[in-house]
Amino acid sequence: MYGDYLGEYRGRKYYSFPSPEKLSKARPEDLREKARVGFRDKRIVETSKLINDGFFDFEEDIKMPTEDLRKKLQELPGVGPKVADCILLFAFHKRETFPVDVWIKRVMEFLFIKEEVPKKQIAAYADKYFGENAGYVQQYLFYYGRENAIGK
Repeated sequence: MYGDYLGEYRGRKYYSFPSPEKLSKARPEDLREKARVGFRDKRIVETSKLINDGFFDFEEDIKMPTEDLRKKLQELPGVGPKVADCILLFAFHKRETFPVDVWIKRVMEFLFIKEEVPKKQIAAYADKYFGENAGYVQQYLFYYGRENAIGK
């Protein structure tokens, strides 16, 4: 709806991911109704405005220490620790980042820790044992947990 038309493949039309400028001008109601983003509608528009106005300088921010960048990301509307960690891992390629959601918590407790612990302990354990590639480990554990219904 907001991306640029890229072309058609096998009878299906494809569009680019919309720019922050275009999303900053979107109507939250349209995002909710047509993109089905739910309660995230206003947050997407607010965040796009911040990014469009220069809140991030991706070329410079990627050089920031991970913890500083995590704090900056959490200044964005609706971005908490887990979402910030996902952005660090997938957008900024901070491989040491270990996003902890309910699935990862279950898998880590089941396979490694053997008891229920707070999420912060999960991340600390991952940092200690998986180090600079914790993000890759997280992906395998997430898949394993979902495929094997760990903790369900």
